[in-house]
Amino acid sequence: MMNMLSRTNSALVLLLLFTVWDWLPINPLPIAFAQKPNIVYMVADDLGWGDVGWHGSEIPTPNLDKLANAGAKLEAFYVQPVCSPTRAALMTGRYPIRHGLQVGVVRPWAQYGLPLQEQTLPEGLKTAGYATAIVGKWHLGHFAADYLPTRRGFDHQYGHYNGAIDYNTHIRDGGFDWHRDDRPCNDEGYSTHLLAKEAVSIVERYAGKKPFFLYVPFNAVHSPHQVPQEYLAPFQHLEGQRKLYAGMLTAMDEAVGKIVAAIDASGQRDNTLFLFNSDNGGPNPGKVTSNGKLRAGKGTHYEGGVRVAAFATWKGHIPEGSTVSEPIHVADWYPTLLRLTGANVDQRLPLDGRDVWDSITDGKPIPDRELLINATPSAGALRQGNWKLVVTGPATREEQEDEEAPAAKGKMQIQLFDLAADPYEEKNLAAQNSDVANKMLARWREYQKEAVPIKIRPKPKAFVTPKIWGDHLTPTYSDPAALQTAAPFFAALDDSGKYWKSNEHVGKKTIVVYFYPADMTGGCTKQACSYRDAAAELSKFNVEVIGISGDSVENHQAFKKLHGLNFTLLADTDGKIAESFGVPVTRESKKVVAKVEDKELTLLRDVTAKRWTFVIDPAGTIIYRNTEVTAVEDAKNVLEVVATKSK
Repeated sequence: MMNMLSRTNSALVLLLLFTVWDWLPINPLPIAFAQKPNIVYMVADDLGWGDVGWHGSEIPTPNLDKLANAGAKLEAFYVQPVCSPTRAALMTGRYPIRHGLQVGVVRPWAQYGLPLQEQTLPEGLKTAGYATAIVGKWHLGHFAADYLPTRRGFDHQYGHYNGAIDYNTHIRDGGFDWHRDDRPCNDEGYSTHLLAKEAVSIVERYAGKKPFFLYVPFNAVHSPHQVPQEYLAPFQHLEGQRKLYAGMLTAMDEAVGKIVAAIDASGQRDNTLFLFNSDNGGPNPGKVTSNGKLRAGKGTHYEGGVRVAAFATWKGHIPEGSTVSEPIHVADWYPTLLRLTGANVDQRLPLDGRDVWDSITDGKPIPDRELLINATPSAGALRQGNWKLVVTGPATREEQEDEEAPAAKGKMQIQLFDLAADPYEEKNLAAQNSDVANKMLARWREYQKEAVPIKIRPKPKAFVTPKIWGDHLTPTYSDPAALQTAAPFFAALDDSGKYWKSNEHVGKKTIVVYFYPADMTGGCTKQACSYRDAAAELSKFNVEVIGISGDSVENHQAFKKLHGLNFTLLADTDGKIAESFGVPVTRESKKVVAKVEDKELTLLRDVTAKRWTFVIDPAGTIIYRNTEVTAVEDAKNVLEVVATKSK
């Protein structure tokens, strides 16, 4: 279609055939996306290796077992020793040493999070046409608005930012922590139940209409160990925290069943990829959790801390009842899923994860497989083939959260294990295989040198818990885009199909944001061409122009080529950007048939915005708003504003 369009003065004949269908909040599924799988990625928090049915658990997990048996059990799946680093690796495809998150978790008081220069998995999946949602625990930073999930590629957010919240009150350390779309949400109930209900609603909203990435990081079965009384009845033979943990796991397994049932009811089972893993090994093994025979547990670099229960299931694509013994790291899902879905990503930062799809589907080995399990200033682990090096030593001062704690003492110890012969790490072979140990230690030290400084810090003595954690997006004024207010964050796919975020542009230039009803119409053409022709003058004032409509990426590509436009167009297909600026939108499905010379184009959209224009200065403040735009005069008026401002 693109070759059929040319920048000529040929007559553009528009046949506007408006058909009002029942309103759907999302676009009809393009043919190109019809076979892209929905992705449901579920994460358990602090689940023990031995606490799933397929590993012989005394706690029944029928729904997880059924899914695992329908696909591939990933029996050498590695994560980080604790929560936040695992999530960072999943979101970016990069080891936490690249983020400064290799030690500890992102605490409630932390003034940092997943670095903003990192590209995220949901951002990449959006370029492949996916709707994206997180339902559960974020734990990658909430101290500033740009670190919240809806600023990191998720269309929808529901759940909490911190770990260890109260399951019923949703409070952590005195601050409320339950949110919908990154604004406080007062839904009442047991968190696992609420997450299941929300996940089901996401499935019902998108299934069969648009491919979706549903990320469900449960806070179960992390402490505090709380569960409704009815879930304890089957576990009268257990005691203490183990009994509560068993009830919590039962509730989580029930939630998994509800999500799967929603997929089945939607008719999308054959087109849905299910992924599951724990974020780290079970804590307090033998008392609260079970890691089977694996050594140690959460917070360590032994297998019990970093090798977790995991599976991948997709009917017709992943062999039913299969087992994958190749070492896989959680960071591998980033490149694997982006390639699988055909994402359009210019990867700016080098990846550590590898595409492991052929290993999962066809059992192919991963050549030269090396996994960095971690590299802190004092400890870590590295796996090469079946060899595993474990380094343990006294924590450095920078690794300690307690400023008043005495300096750790002790010597560094090097351990080497042959996991093929000794999967439970019982025999240290470092002395007998010193050449292997020394080479692996040298390699591990290379990673250690590459690591950015760790970000963990003690809790400031003057820190005061906020009433609501991470409450940065609740409007403090009724007009979302009034003059002299901060411009709202906005993001969408641009006309090249790449994910465009305003916080990567605002603050560097003056930004002109103009909303227009649709492509291929007379007024919209005049408005766009006025900006095209004013490009040289606008560039003198360091201005970037952004045109926004409810049309698709494909329509924007055609419109841009037809008129030789030299600025970015964003596809606000769900109307969220228009709403964030207070621009009125009409939500009804419309079909436009446009004839260009002897070629006919059919354009579909569900959102039509009014013609409004805004100017955002380099400080991120709205300095101009025009709600009565005359298309042909728009660029001229904006030029006058920026010229006056520059004097």
